[in-house]
Amino acid sequence: MTTAPRSPAPGAADPDRTGPALRFLGGAPSAEEIAAVTAALLSLRRARTAGPDTRRATTARWSAPLRYRPPGSWAAR
Repeated sequence: MTTAPRSPAPGAADPDRTGPALRFLGGAPSAEEIAAVTAALLSLRRARTAGPDTRRATTARWSAPLRYRPPGSWAAR
């Protein structure tokens, strides 16, 4: 009996990969620029794997009686 090799989970690092994780196609980025890109990508990855959104749903802050009234319309009431 043979089993197919298991593929890694989405977003998981491939342990057999030996090349660089990032490749810059143009220019010569400084160490600070590379650090900034790395931090941004890692924060996006962390936000994506943080789990379900626990924020409360916001309600609309308007109601029908507060709709736009042109100037002078208040006097006609």
